Amino acid sequence: MDQSSKPSFNFVNLKHPDDLKDEETQLRIRRLAMTEVGKARRKAKNKRGRNEIVLEIREPTQRKPVIDRLGSGRIDPFGRYPIELDDEARALVANSEFTGKALLGSFAGGEWKQHQDALLKLIELRGGFDMIDRECLRITVSWGDLMGSFAQDIPPSIPLPQKWEVDSRSPAGTPRPHNAITLAWKQQLPMQLDWVTIFDDVVQLISLDRAFNERQQELAVTSGSWMEPTIYRLLAIRPLLMGDGRENVLEEVCRLGTLLFLAPFWRALGHNPVWTAAISRNLQRVLLQYKTEWHDLRPLLVWTLYSAAVETSDLAERSQFVFMLAIVMSGMQLRVWGEIMEVVKGVLWVDSVFAGSDELISDEVMQIVGQKSAVRVAEQAPFSLFDDLTGTY
Repeated sequence: MDQSSKPSFNFVNLKHPDDLKDEETQLRIRRLAMTEVGKARRKAKNKRGRNEIVLEIREPTQRKPVIDRLGSGRIDPFGRYPIELDDEARALVANSEFTGKALLGSFAGGEWKQHQDALLKLIELRGGFDMIDRECLRITVSWGDLMGSFAQDIPPSIPLPQKWEVDSRSPAGTPRPHNAITLAWKQQLPMQLDWVTIFDDVVQLISLDRAFNERQQELAVTSGSWMEPTIYRLLAIRPLLMGDGRENVLEEVCRLGTLLFLAPFWRALGHNPVWTAAISRNLQRVLLQYKTEWHDLRPLLVWTLYSAAVETSDLAERSQFVFMLAIVMSGMQLRVWGEIMEVVKGVLWVDSVFAGSDELISDEVMQIVGQKSAVRVAEQAPFSLFDDLTGTY
């Protein structure tokens, strides 16, 4: 409070109570009283002290996300959910951290498919996906389908949302970066373009520094970043359904390798959990089942095996991928680890995501390569992997 507006005390001395009736005394009392009234009405003066901190409220510069995905409370505890929550819904959200992974991972017993079939039937009875007019609900339905499809490596059941369809392609008119390995693919397999088209889009997004920019970080917790439509497209193509020829096998291996390569990107954008066990198993099965000549496309095989080896959590499966990588490395006459990393980085690499990942497998690979003969090591292996690799890769 300003000093001029603080109340003050004034005393009127009287010798006898009858002195209050004196006109001059009453006039003096009124003047003193009105002085205090004037002080109270007076506007306080703002005097800033030397150490005074002045706070100013400004409009936020950052855009507010248009929709908040369910579960974003773990990222922003003050974020509003797109629907009003009752007591049961609040209890579900409160326990989602404990139950979410168990529910999402219940694929073996058919629970996920049972719920998925029921959801598809419900949507069909209400007129189909075109009747879902709320974009946030439409994306949530597709997002749930994508999570289960990725974890099981099965084609998505729900069509790509319109917003994802727009975000799934590279911007029109932007130049394509030169990539020697995709050029070699198109020259050798000119009719097999499903996977390489998706791969080109991924390369372009990374080259334009759009993979982790502010816009993608915002989309990752709202309507979906570039990852969701890219994963969708990779899950939708099934080369082996077209036959088991060389071109189909190569495309299937590269499809699975790209999914494993992108898994750390998804985590970096905040998605959790990211299950890749089924993808790793399928890749291993394809590599062991089909004998395929790679020729000039062997860098893609090296890149795929590296991505699988650093992503796979199962130790037995990782050992097999490591062994395969060592065999291919020997077949390419590569003798030091730096040479294999040059091959991997020559296909596609993002240092901010994969820096240091080679430390997980480099010693194991070089230990195998360092033996007198890869054949001798293979003959001592507990699994019949070498029979499928000899003279093939």
